[in-house]
Amino acid sequence: MEYDPATITGMPFSGSIYDDSINVMKDAGFSTLTQSANTVRFYGNRAKPNPNTAGSFGQIPTNPDGTFSGKLGLNVTKAINSVRFFGINPSGVGNWGQMPTFFFVQKGKPYVTAIPNKKTLNTGNYTVDATNTAPSDNKVTYTLTMHNATNLNKQTFNFEYLKKYFDIESIKVNPALASKGTVTMTDSDEAGSTAKDYETTKKTITVALAPGQSINGDVAAVDVTIRVKSGVYYDYELDLKNIASSVTNTGGVTTPIEGLSIESYVNPTSSKLQVNTLAEAIPTATDYAKAGIITSVTDKNNKEYPGITTNDNGYVREDYNNLPVTTEQLMYNIHAPGHFAYSRPFTVFRKDGDVIRAENDTVPMVTMTAGDVNGDEVIDVLDALAIQKQWGTNERNADINFDGTVDMEDLALVEGNFGIQNPTAPNAPTPIDKYKGYTLESIKKELEGK
Repeated sequence: MEYDPATITGMPFSGSIYDDSINVMKDAGFSTLTQSANTVRFYGNRAKPNPNTAGSFGQIPTNPDGTFSGKLGLNVTKAINSVRFFGINPSGVGNWGQMPTFFFVQKGKPYVTAIPNKKTLNTGNYTVDATNTAPSDNKVTYTLTMHNATNLNKQTFNFEYLKKYFDIESIKVNPALASKGTVTMTDSDEAGSTAKDYETTKKTITVALAPGQSINGDVAAVDVTIRVKSGVYYDYELDLKNIASSVTNTGGVTTPIEGLSIESYVNPTSSKLQVNTLAEAIPTATDYAKAGIITSVTDKNNKEYPGITTNDNGYVREDYNNLPVTTEQLMYNIHAPGHFAYSRPFTVFRKDGDVIRAENDTVPMVTMTAGDVNGDEVIDVLDALAIQKQWGTNERNADINFDGTVDMEDLALVEGNFGIQNPTAPNAPTPIDKYKGYTLESIKKELEGK
């Protein structure tokens, strides 16, 4: 929205916030809360904040019916003022992924916009075609436009994007700029933010007209097509972050100018589950991806969704991607050789009104008990016999601690958990103390002599 600072120094606003659960609880006699229990916050002239960081925001009082109003101050030293609103219900649930954002631009000042050609794109599994083109549902095109130019001959755009989740598919000169003269374009990349999971690539794009050619007023300069990577889970906004520009006029004078990027939103079409994992006998410093762990999610029809085992900053994690968007119960299954298999039911979805949406959830920690060499869901003399049979080899089920040799350390793990049944197995057998004359002690004594 354009404004004239000579006549407007503040921007009035009004709105409402409503959480249906407040009225449901109130009608059932469980609560006396009104819609004023919801919270409306805003950030002015800042990038999107971390919602888990306290402070540094404005809070707007809400009325019992959920309405609110106020007036925003405008910083007239800036070409662009921005404000982001977000709401939180009494349980702390908020619209973190989609904060409505408003921009106020001083009339007549030069600035740059990045405007998407659609508001929503989808995640999904796809394969690019021979021209490196993704399906239209999985990408969006941002048009970079210069506003209020004066004798502009050359322009550089800078922005960042989240490289873990997105790729740039193409960068093209917009036909509007191409019609103004002879245009050359270059682009380059460099590292941006290094914050974990929010690493960015900084893109620089330069367009130039031939010497002596120039443009004035508004002109769409560059089209940037960006796609969400195949197979990732992402449920937030997409924009060209920290967008800025510099312009050079026909006299060779270069001036920095401000920019704004309108957000589009990514709709996840599948859910994701992360399970933090520990196999009792295998140190977390070990590369669990090589430890022979079998992991998957199954649905009620026993359809399998394979998991991926990764070591992440001292922790081990099972990632289950591309899970169905459903309210039905699923089951995750994890088995490290020589350990109890671990299975648990779960659901992963989010309900927005009457709409069931994809969700990303995390299970804090799953520990698999060591000693079940033969995989019968109980640790007993049969596991000690399996150790004896494989003594001195690297047979994976008997090499419980994954150190490359079946030895006394592995037998000690059986001894330490002797007699335990797998609590996640519905029909674990009763442990056996003696088999064909063998006991744990007799096996141990025999192997100690080797």
